[in-house]
Amino acid sequence: MSPADPASSSTVHLPPADQFTSGIAVYTLDPGTGALDGRFALAVYGSRVSAEPCVKLQGDPGVLAGTYSCRTMTPEGSCFAEGTLTLSPVGEEGVYAIEWVLHLTDESARRYPDWPKTMIYDAIGLASGDSMISVAWDNAKYRTPD
Repeated sequence: MSPADPASSSTVHLPPADQFTSGIAVYTLDPGTGALDGRFALAVYGSRVSAEPCVKLQGDPGVLAGTYSCRTMTPEGSCFAEGTLTLSPVGEEGVYAIEWVLHLTDESARRYPDWPKTMIYDAIGLASGDSMISVAWDNAKYRTPD
C-alpha cells in the first residue's frame, strides 16, 4: 500500500503551524495593464489567504515574464513588506524562476526586530496559459543582501 492509497492505514503527521513554512501563491495577469493580482497562503498565517498586488516595472505588459513592484499583505490587509518580484522563463515552456526582494515595512521591522530588514526568496513557478502562474516556496529559506 502506498501513502496515497485511501485504504492505507498510514497517517501523515505535519509539524505545528509555526514550523510548517511552505507557501503557495497564484498570480493572475491583467494583460492590458501588466498588473498581477497575487493571492497566497502560508501555514504560519493559519492557512488564510493573503494578497500580493504587483505592478509591472519592466517587460511587456501582456506577458508574465518581467519585474514587478509588489506589496505583501497580511491576512488582515495590512502591508507586511514591499519590494520586487521577478519572473524569468527557464527550462521548458511555462516554467519560471521566481525571485522576491522584500523589505519589511517599519511596522513589521518593529514587530520582528530580529528579522533581516531585507529578505530575498527564490522559487519556481508553473504557468497555466498566458495569464496565470502558480508558485511554491519555503518561507524559511531566504537570502539577505551582501
